[in-house]
Amino acid sequence: MPPSMIQKILTLCLLFVSAVSIATAQTNKVTAPKKEDPQPTVIDPGAPGKAPSDAIVLFDGKDLSMFRGERKPEPGWKIDNGVMESTPPGGIFSKEEFADCQVHVEFAAPSNVKGNDQGRGNSGVYLMGRYEIQILDNYENKTYPNGQCGAMYGHHVPLVNACRKPGEWQTYDIIFHPPKKRVDGTVKAGSFTVFHNGVLIQDNVPVTGEGTAASPLRGIVEKGPLYLQDHGNPVRFRNVWVRKLASVSEVTSSGKDTASVSQRTSTGMITGKVTLKGTPPAESVNDLLVADVSCGKFHTTPPTTHHWVVGAKGELANVVVMLRGMDGKSKGASAAPAVLDQKNCQYVPQILAVQTGQKITVKNSDPLMHNVHSLPIVTGNNEGNVGMMERSPDLSLSFPRAENFLKFKCDVHPWMFAWVTVVDHPYFAVTARDGSFTIKDVPPGKYKIAAYHRKAASAGMEREVEVTADGGMSNFELSVPSTN
Repeated sequence: MPPSMIQKILTLCLLFVSAVSIATAQTNKVTAPKKEDPQPTVIDPGAPGKAPSDAIVLFDGKDLSMFRGERKPEPGWKIDNGVMESTPPGGIFSKEEFADCQVHVEFAAPSNVKGNDQGRGNSGVYLMGRYEIQILDNYENKTYPNGQCGAMYGHHVPLVNACRKPGEWQTYDIIFHPPKKRVDGTVKAGSFTVFHNGVLIQDNVPVTGEGTAASPLRGIVEKGPLYLQDHGNPVRFRNVWVRKLASVSEVTSSGKDTASVSQRTSTGMITGKVTLKGTPPAESVNDLLVADVSCGKFHTTPPTTHHWVVGAKGELANVVVMLRGMDGKSKGASAAPAVLDQKNCQYVPQILAVQTGQKITVKNSDPLMHNVHSLPIVTGNNEGNVGMMERSPDLSLSFPRAENFLKFKCDVHPWMFAWVTVVDHPYFAVTARDGSFTIKDVPPGKYKIAAYHRKAASAGMEREVEVTADGGMSNFELSVPSTN
């Protein structure tokens, strides 16, 4: 190559490098700070034990005016010497609702130690009434790791056990950003970070679902109340406050943002929605419950059946959606227990799905007797019939065989029913009130997916879905059958 040509090439290369360097320098240019730039808002951080000046104080030791009861309008928790104590029956909801927020809660397990495992100092802080940060006395008291103090119950184990001795005051400081729905129906993951007694125990953990096992509220919403749980143990609380925060990032009009896409796809989620075509039969008033002296008093309006839980646009709740052909992959033996409660003389939830071998914790939150009568029809799943008195210990059940809509009833109160679907793998979900569902941690591949509803699709509606690195989506439209 002639020397002149080499010189020209070198000159062009130098010019290109210079252009890139100039562009990079301009892109990375640091603007000198200016005093006239917008300043952070000045707040009073508060004296030790006091809330910051921009916090919404939910409890400062005086009264429960910022809360409502779970079972009745007025909260029934005890207040003594500036401290409130969880008091059956039922937890308390904040009257104000929150989205992105910082939550501060101080709590103390009973100093008089009784019980062990989950029966000792049990309560919970539920963000938006849906996502539980477990409260439990785990000082020299072992339990399953994703159910111990500081866990996102059933989902995420804390980094360390930072519990103090029973009776000593402890603190939670929680930074929470809720999951949000995009315009295309997919879910932008939220997150939570938890400090327990000043120690980081949960570090920016993703939140993608609609609630933890015993959450009193379900579904992905814009905001929700803070809920403090009554679990039958006299856990004390003081100095409860919340600071509202700005959202970490806004969802764009196209429904896309880089951070949430990577969070969504890394777990291999299948998302979708189930809708109902047609008008379902009207629900019937539960006359037996209304007429019952003990149970009727729990309801200010006549309760009805809940065969069809349908939204304004046909969104269908209580549909079990599962992958087919995945039998034998159950992780139920190591999964956190599912919870089936008897509350206000009704089973809650009415539709539940669990894995084979997964424990079902049956609770009686009512101040009266029920009996839990399970009626499986699949060989190998044993029938059970156990009475549960007021505040009796929780009942633990499990089933080794897959079965759709295994029936639970109460012989004392014949209107009480629940149906539990037992699945031989972890790839399933139950639709929320808005008809949405999320199946997490699915390996990439092509699958058959089916939707089951007791009235609309008891035999299941099946279709195919492909899960890639970007996740997968499958929607269903069920129809009201000609006969019900």
